[in-house]
Amino acid sequence: MRLQLLTRGNKGTRFKIMANVRDDQPEPLVVPLSKDGHESLTFDVGGISGWAGYHSPETEERQLLVQLRVGPETDDPDAPIEMRELRVAAQSGAAFNSAFLRTIPVARITAAINRPAIAEQLRPLLAPTNEIQADDFPGSGQWVYALPPRSRATLRPKLKIKDPGTRRRPDDFYRQVAEAYLAQASISDQAARDLAEANAVPVSTAHRWLKEARNRGLLKMPGQGGE
Repeated sequence: MRLQLLTRGNKGTRFKIMANVRDDQPEPLVVPLSKDGHESLTFDVGGISGWAGYHSPETEERQLLVQLRVGPETDDPDAPIEMRELRVAAQSGAAFNSAFLRTIPVARITAAINRPAIAEQLRPLLAPTNEIQADDFPGSGQWVYALPPRSRATLRPKLKIKDPGTRRRPDDFYRQVAEAYLAQASISDQAARDLAEANAVPVSTAHRWLKEARNRGLLKMPGQGGE
């Protein structure tokens, strides 16, 4: 089947993408990057690739097709996932410059793809860590970088953590801290502060929780960085 995909925007339809897809192709895995769903990743689930489309008001306004590939940081099967390739296609007259590249939220993308629930779905789709792809159109060939449906529901990750009240908190507490932090960090640039406010503790306490979660191997990020 030949499918024509069109971008949407306040000024009407502009950028056309043509690609061959199969009638029975699977739906992409949609990963939100904003509270209102206007910014997101749509991952290719048709095979092993790790490629996704990145969608935002900026990509629509500038008439750009943005594709990125994620992969494991190392050969360890449980290694953190990171961005490994980025491609931007601009039609004639489209606004593509360094200012646009600075709008790509690498930190939020990294947090989103390392959320346990998301990482579990992505790992079977990732290419080896040392692979470099040079295909004309990346991905499985069964899926195009379609715009995801926009949800009207506001994303509100659960940030309140139940404190067991014990002197030494169990792994489950720090596992909840890690999940809450990564969920919030995928849509916010001040996730540690948000976590602290939700739990009525100082930001320094939230940072201590995050440090302990990392020390216990429950919060894995590339380079073991973090906020």
